[in-house]
Amino acid sequence: MLILVSGFTSVDVIYFKDLDATAYAKGCLIATKRIFRIMPVTPEYRAFIEDLVEPLGHVSTRRMFGGLGFFYRGLMFALIVNDVLHFKVDEENRSDFEVLDMEPFSYIRKGKKRGLKSYWTVPVDVLDNEDEFLVWSRKAVDVALRADALKTNCRIRSA
Repeated sequence: MLILVSGFTSVDVIYFKDLDATAYAKGCLIATKRIFRIMPVTPEYRAFIEDLVEPLGHVSTRRMFGGLGFFYRGLMFALIVNDVLHFKVDEENRSDFEVLDMEPFSYIRKGKKRGLKSYWTVPVDVLDNEDEFLVWSRKAVDVALRADALKTNCRIRSA
């Protein structure tokens, strides 16, 4: 089966076998030539998260990894893939995620599970509480700022 897919940055035409209508509707398709998962971000979910991060100010978005990256003053602090929000994590806030049994962002590539240990799934309860969401999102921004400061310090020392 040949499907033309619009709105995705990774591919425009994909061949699929055993197409399941539910999987297609959710954007979870696997190509027959190579394993490939489409990771869409629905306009509704994007708008929902954009409304939640608006109080932070200076937030922009950019399509990446087949999903959507959120940037605070040019520094990435969040990622949406398959309508799941992930925040940037380091040793300062990782325990917040671990205590709630959240997991790091992962994906399948060439049949193997891979991941980004620096982005973890945001708990649904946090999404339901605007005040709590701002606390968690500010922590994610702080992680991005700390990471940038470390990069800057390393560049200064090596110069």
